[in-house]
Amino acid sequence: MAINIYYQNVRGLRTKTEDVLKNILINNYNVIVFTETWLNSNVTNLEFIDKRYTVYRRDRLCSETTKKDGGGVLVAVSKHISSSRHSNWESDAEDIWVSIDIKTNNIVTKILICVVYLPPPMNLESLTRFLEHTNDILDKADQVIILGDFNMGFIGWSRGVDGVSCSAFNYGSPQGLALTDFMALNNITQMNSVPNEDGRVLDLVLTNCVTLEVSNSLNTISKIDRKHPPLLITVSELIPHFLKPAQKPRHNFFKANYDLIIAHLREINWSQQFDKCQNVDEMTTVFYRILNNAVETYVPISRPKKSRFPSWFSKSLIRVILEKESQRKKFVKYKNPRDRLEYELLRERSKKIIDACLQNYKKRVEGNIIRNPKYFWNYIKDRRGGETTIPAEMSLDDQIANTGTKIAELFAKNFASVFSNTVLPDSLESTVHGLPYLSLIKFSEHEIK
Repeated sequence: MAINIYYQNVRGLRTKTEDVLKNILINNYNVIVFTETWLNSNVTNLEFIDKRYTVYRRDRLCSETTKKDGGGVLVAVSKHISSSRHSNWESDAEDIWVSIDIKTNNIVTKILICVVYLPPPMNLESLTRFLEHTNDILDKADQVIILGDFNMGFIGWSRGVDGVSCSAFNYGSPQGLALTDFMALNNITQMNSVPNEDGRVLDLVLTNCVTLEVSNSLNTISKIDRKHPPLLITVSELIPHFLKPAQKPRHNFFKANYDLIIAHLREINWSQQFDKCQNVDEMTTVFYRILNNAVETYVPISRPKKSRFPSWFSKSLIRVILEKESQRKKFVKYKNPRDRLEYELLRERSKKIIDACLQNYKKRVEGNIIRNPKYFWNYIKDRRGGETTIPAEMSLDDQIANTGTKIAELFAKNFASVFSNTVLPDSLESTVHGLPYLSLIKFSEHEIK
């Protein structure tokens, strides 16, 4: 199994959010990396990416830079993979550090992913600061992938004898020497040789992963910039350390037999059931016992099925997406031009169908504003991030938790100092300032009638 990482310098997302969202929905990458996002706090994550991903982003406003517009980096990791951000490792450049848990030979190791954008003109001082900062971090990781727009197009890159790694030439400038010295010192290789339309390589992939390969991506998430072709980075012979979501069984009231429930409740002699009750509380207990018994008997139990596709996807769209992915894998394996042609046809078909599905969905939302306002507000909630999610991994001091129970225990430990254990006396006063406690008010069945 392999980990696939999609990388692209998107040259701004703010005007492309809907197109980017649709293109992400019809693909299934493990990790998505963007540079030059141009995002700010006014743009929410769910405007351009769906809920399958945990999004880590560093907008330019959060970076220590004199440039006010543009910039920004982003990493989105599938929620099936345990991931965490290391904000304390971020430098004064526009970089972000995220680790993912990878299982190799039953041993879980961390792969560090650093995404960086070094704006032009690339001066020696800025590059040196970033490389020296990175030197201090590399000792803390077994495997690392540093990728992004380095804006060092003056360096040429050619495939090595292994056909995978790249060798540098024309690197005689101070910046080029600083980069190659950094690579030699840390035993890191540059893997990207996909040129832009000018024949240069601006986006670099630096790594010590021996099974990593870089190719020109057949899919495109955002409109391609002529200087930055999209890349597909594949790390093979790795098994991602998946988180197992808790799927609790629940009653499926949509499939309940309400005719039998009504008939069952009609047959009950309520006077006889309540005859031995001494007070209203006992009657309430009997009532709920009967009601719960009816639910257990006539309402089936099922486990919720969680699809990676949005609810507004049609069956035909899902089928085309699955066929497209199968055809892509076939082309990657056999390199048959006919397979690529079929893949491109399926890709275009999926884009047309998703456009139609999205438009129909929006029409349904608009049509339900008067009749069913909840439908509209659910749509707004989805776009603004209405679903609260817990990161796959959380830490407190030197403790790290990556399961639901352990994360809850860390929360309890963190907030324990705020609360005090109050021991209630055996007897409570029935009034406060002459007024009765609501919880201590008693009334009889006769008073209710």
